[in-house]
Amino acid sequence: MHKRRVNELRLQLVIEPAGPILIKSGVESGADPTLPSMNFVRTNHPRSGRRTIYLPGSSLKGVIRSHSERILHTMLAGSQTRVCNPLSRNDNCASRLREQEIVDTAQQYRAMCPACRTFGHMTNASHFFSADAYPAAAIDELPVRQNVAIDRLSGGVAVGPFDMEVALTGKFGTRLLLYNFELWQVGLLALALRDIAAGRVRVGFAKSRGLGEVRLYLAQMEVSYPGRFGGGDFAFDQTLYGVGALAPDLLADYGYVGADDRVAYGREGHMDESGAVWGRPSIRFGLAGDDPEGQSTPTLEASHQEIMGVLTSTMAPWTAFIRQQGGVTV
Repeated sequence: MHKRRVNELRLQLVIEPAGPILIKSGVESGADPTLPSMNFVRTNHPRSGRRTIYLPGSSLKGVIRSHSERILHTMLAGSQTRVCNPLSRNDNCASRLREQEIVDTAQQYRAMCPACRTFGHMTNASHFFSADAYPAAAIDELPVRQNVAIDRLSGGVAVGPFDMEVALTGKFGTRLLLYNFELWQVGLLALALRDIAAGRVRVGFAKSRGLGEVRLYLAQMEVSYPGRFGGGDFAFDQTLYGVGALAPDLLADYGYVGADDRVAYGREGHMDESGAVWGRPSIRFGLAGDDPEGQSTPTLEASHQEIMGVLTSTMAPWTAFIRQQGGVTV
């Protein structure tokens, strides 16, 4: 289901350190004593071109996927629905598909675990994308922390001292995309983002040593339906539609939830008036404009609450999916 697009969910996030964070570059200081032992990853700022730290999209996607897998393992514990074990070479979708010699993409989707249906795996591309997160203005100078490794037997210094760069300030803006989604997948993503925003999930290096806590704000949300010039039987400004409701001809092949995969927003959004002309009806929630990382914290908090209120509507389809899979529900 990659040659055809029926729905898209776009989220703009702002991530702010709630304490020291470090995304290691992998480049050691070497023989230069003036450089920290552990450096923050850097690149050129997309707007100013100046050297800056940033949060790689691959790191953000890894955090979101790993916590989503944790949620799935928790909710589906004891059920017959299998979720990939990242620590096993055999208990994963890639090995199972290889053993069963499944090459048809529709059959692959049906056979994959819920995590791989959303985030992809070695033989089937992801439906979820995460962009790099950049600060509003370039940040190149960072404070440095000194550390040592303690010998557990003697209580003395085992290794060190060594130092690391940490980011303490800055608002980093990024974008997430989920397309051809079922509503339970939106619910899973909403749960993962909620836990990151609540400080339950940390980002980057040395998370067990106090680093990596962030504040996450949902600044903008847009839901689009490519290829729809007319509404027909669909109320795009009032209802969120999953792929099963929009492509009933694919239900049998891909095993989507069903034609009733839809839920009311419960809140009023901004409908793009030109969407019908371009064949792309779109409804937006949250902030307007293209610079959410430049907004004040109270403004971001208000937008975050609005969008989380919209995403709360997907908890019903998420719960129904877990129940259908034989998982734990309350």
